[in-house]
This record gives sequence, C-alpha cells and structure tokens, in this order.
Amino acid sequence: MAARTVCIVEDDGPVRDSLRMVLERRGLRVWGYASASAFLKQANTDCGCFLFDNQLPELSGIELLEVLRARQIGTPAIIMTAGIDLQLVERARRAGAMAVLTKPMKLDETLAAIARAFE
Repeated sequence: MAARTVCIVEDDGPVRDSLRMVLERRGLRVWGYASASAFLKQANTDCGCFLFDNQLPELSGIELLEVLRARQIGTPAIIMTAGIDLQLVERARRAGAMAVLTKPMKLDETLAAIARAFE
C-alpha cells in the first residue's frame, strides 16, 4: 500500500484538505498532518511519497526532510513553497527532494511529480 500513499505535511488546513481530496479522487491513499512534529510523532513512513510545505511553523519542510534522511528514510519527497529561490532549491536537492513546486501549484505538475515518485 505504501507505493500508492502520499503523506502531506501542510499547516494550512484548507490547502491540506484540498490536496487530500484531489489525490484521493485519483485513487491515492493520503495521510495529512498539520505540522512536522505531528508527522514525526506518528512516525508514519508507510508512504510512497512525501509532500512537505516548506513554510511550516516548527521545522521547515526541508528541515523535516533532513531529519528523515538522517534516519535513513529515503522515501521520495516533494517540497512545496510560496516563494522560491536558487538557495532553497539547492538545499532541497541536497536534502534529497526530487522536486520543488511553487504555490499555487499547478495540478498537472503536482500529479506528474507524484507519479515520478511512485516509479
């Protein structure tokens, strides 16, 4: 089941719920978390793809990804961000992110990135 599960960490409830609804309509299982700490407490690594907002209140999405990589968790990850710059993209790539998507995200780009994560 992990191969078809997306774990979303997004502190904006309506954005998280919207992503969940869109992905579930496409047959994916979705776990949603409001914060990095909520995600880490659950220790839910039964995911085929991580979708992390970078502007989280505690750890950023990139910092969360760095924590997971330090724990040897290699699940494909996508970082979402409202503002993008070269340093952010480079840090995300060094942390092991396979994509950085700018909000508001385009549905086709988001779905394509998730599909690549499941390959």
